[in-house]
This record gives sequence, C-alpha cells and structure tokens, in this order.
Amino acid sequence: MTRSLGSSFSVSTRNGKLVSRRAVTFGADPYISWGYKAVNHETGHSMCLPDYYPNTPDLPTGYYTGGWSIMGNVGGVAPDFFAWDKWRLGWLADETIDCVLERGTTKHTLTPVEVEGGVKAVVVAKSDTSALVVEARVAKCVDGNICAPGVLLYTVDTTLATSEGSIKVLDATPGSNGCGDDNGAEPLNDGTLSMNGKKSFEASGWGVKVTLIDDKNDQFNIEVQYS
Repeated sequence: MTRSLGSSFSVSTRNGKLVSRRAVTFGADPYISWGYKAVNHETGHSMCLPDYYPNTPDLPTGYYTGGWSIMGNVGGVAPDFFAWDKWRLGWLADETIDCVLERGTTKHTLTPVEVEGGVKAVVVAKSDTSALVVEARVAKCVDGNICAPGVLLYTVDTTLATSEGSIKVLDATPGSNGCGDDNGAEPLNDGTLSMNGKKSFEASGWGVKVTLIDDKNDQFNIEVQYS
C-alpha cells in the first residue's frame, strides 16, 4: 500500500479475539513526508482528538492554530500537543492546571509544555463548553523549530466538530507575517507574548487580559485579569 488516508479501527484475531480497540494505518507517503509526526497525528485521532486545520481549500492549513499543534499542522514548527489535549487525555495531572472560575485578577507561574514539572496551563472557563487557555511554549524537544517562544493563548469550543475551529490560537501580534521556514511558515507562529515583544493581550469578547510579567529559566510569570 503506497498511498492512503489514515484510518483508525479495532483489531481482532481471525477467531474474533480483540487485540486493540484502536489501531492506526496509513500509506507510505505520509511517513515519507513527515516521519514519526504522521504516526503521532493519526494516533491522536485514535484517542478522539479532532483535526484543527480547516477542511476547505480556500483556507490555509494553519488558519485556526498556525503551527502550534500536531493535530493542526503536522509539518508545523511546533508539532507537540496542546496542554489542553494532554490534560484531557490524562497525560497532565489536574494539579498541573490552574483553573480560573471566578472573575478577578490572578497570578500564575507557567512552565513550558515541552519540559517536565510545574503548571502547564491556565484555563479560564467561560461556560460548560468554552474556555480560554494560556500555556508556555519554547524551542525544545519536538518543538525545536519554534521561532517565537513565549506565552500562547487559544480558545476552546467543544461544540464544534473536527476542522471547524474547536481550538483557535489568538494572535497577540496581528498584522505580522509570522515566522518559520518555507514549509512551516504561518502568520500565527509569532503570535505569542514574550519579553522581547508584546507583553500583554486582551481577548476580545472574553473579558480576559493576559500580561507576561517576566520570563526566566523556563518559568513564565503571568497575570490574568478576568472581568
């Protein structure tokens, strides 16, 4: 099999004994193009993660999430999983997530998704189905090609289906051309807050303002104002 789309299904022996509830298969071409990242993407589907790229030809692959997720752009600059996805898959303990449920001002210290230990995300819950998430991303491990490390903001809407924008990265530097190499360049790739760039962002329609106070030794101190 030299070409096929990825698919996931249960696997059983010939006598009907279940081997696995989910398995991933795809043709040689995705592996030739993306290597292990193709396996990671399709395995994400086997664990019920949706596609974060739009399924329409008139919109670019990184329209919703830039290169910030393996589920949004396999060839992106940061092909790790969002902290939100790692949390709901059980890879991150509840203790590594700061939840903001009430209006007011709070301060948090984030450590990057790519390293062990610390708080991995701040989740501002707007309703039972929507939230704004703040996490830190740096150029380490699978995210080694990140061109604008810093604090990343995105919204989550669990009512939307695959490829409909269930996660949308918020662009803290609108109007820029983005960054990345020729294959992974996306306008949202430089949409982070950083000490060398924009330090504060107010999310329109959310009543949330996030300010980066300082960043030292992979610790990002932020202030979240929820009004």
